[in-house]
Amino acid sequence: MSTLSGSSFTASQSTELKWLTQPTPKTVEAGSNVSFTCSADYSEKIQLYEWEHNNLSLPANDDPRYTLKNDGQTLEISQTKLEDRGDYRCVATREGEVLGRSQNAALNVKGTCDTKI
Repeated sequence: MSTLSGSSFTASQSTELKWLTQPTPKTVEAGSNVSFTCSADYSEKIQLYEWEHNNLSLPANDDPRYTLKNDGQTLEISQTKLEDRGDYRCVATREGEVLGRSQNAALNVKGTCDTKI
């Protein structure tokens, strides 16, 4: 394992893992739908792709607005809300072991609720 250090985060990643697609930043209007996509190449089959929001596991099963497709490679968020704003990243796992985390992709949700009265 090698350790990747960046100015915004530190992540451990298997040297055999190569990201083919990483999530990219998005800006959407509140109430619209948005999706993030990732894929990686590894010497063995990646069993599971999971997603994190602001470095915390995203409990996709707890909110029906979050849908995982393509074995977790695509995260869809329907009816976005202001609280969905933040950084999203993909986590590739095999047999319970984290192989690597993608780069962070910022989601900015615009809405009329941004202004205080």
